[in-house]
Amino acid sequence: MLIDWFTVAAQGVNFLILVLVLKKFLYGPITRAMAAREEKIAGRLAEAATAREEARREAAALGTERARLEAEKQRLLAAAREEVGQWRESALAEARQAVDDSRRGWLAGLAAEREALSRRLRRRVAEEVVALGRRAFRDLADNDLERRVVNTFLAKAQSAGGDLPPGAAAGGGPLVVETGFAPENGTRRQLVDGLAALFPNAGEAQIALTPELGFGLRLTLGQWQVEWNLDWYLREFEAALGETLVSHQGIGSNER
Repeated sequence: MLIDWFTVAAQGVNFLILVLVLKKFLYGPITRAMAAREEKIAGRLAEAATAREEARREAAALGTERARLEAEKQRLLAAAREEVGQWRESALAEARQAVDDSRRGWLAGLAAEREALSRRLRRRVAEEVVALGRRAFRDLADNDLERRVVNTFLAKAQSAGGDLPPGAAAGGGPLVVETGFAPENGTRRQLVDGLAALFPNAGEAQIALTPELGFGLRLTLGQWQVEWNLDWYLREFEAALGETLVSHQGIGSNER
């Protein structure tokens, strides 16, 4: 087999020409396009890496902020729980104090009301006893009792005569005797004669009925007065009775 070297050479030249054409018009643009694309991809990869790093840093910062916020939340919750606990204790203490104060006030009011009721009862009992005594004296009054009262009054007037102002018995004014009961004629004469003997220069005594005196008498001579009244003894008895009731009530209260 014979080789045509001219043909081989022509084919070689054609191949070289084809390679040069391809390199100039095909491989060059493709290579440049690929390089540009690779450069763009590398830039995007770098941007992506930068973005990932930025995202990582932001995530770390967010994690730190989240942890700080969580710690702050826990601190605030703890402070709120402590404040609520303190408020609850304070409110309970105030409520207990208010209840205790109300209870003490109620007990004090109850004790005061009971004491006032007891005082009214004691006073009413004493008044009723004294009123009963007055009625009994009035019902039992007779000439003999009236004479005894007049004798007692005259004795008191005689003992008080030393306090009589100078000249009072000698025209210093009318001799007035007020009596809470209407004396019988004999008792009236006894009273008038007794006063005439005590105050001979004062003239005859004028006797006036004054029911508010009760079972008593009052002598007036000018500005000078002397009085005797059974109510004094009854009031003393009333006071003594009240004190006795108080002391017995105190014993009963202590025993309870």
